Amino acid sequence: MKERLRILREREIDAAIAEISNDADYQQDAIRMAREFERSDWDAFRTECETSGRTTNEKASTAKAGHLSIRERSILSRSNKSN
Repeated sequence: MKERLRILREREIDAAIAEISNDADYQQDAIRMAREFERSDWDAFRTECETSGRTTNEKASTAKAGHLSIRERSILSRSNKSN
């Protein structure tokens, strides 16, 4: 019974997320917020690389191996597009 309830709850969450993906206002807000934080995200990413002794390229290699968070991958992707 608990497993059935868990599955139903996951389906409800998936349906809500699917609705958001089709919401133009939400998408515009998400893009706007990402742009607002782009510079500070990049600065934080670079600082993390510097304090860990790794270059952004080394961190990018880690990303390709799948060891970065989704947010870190997004930051790296945006920075590569701007270069």
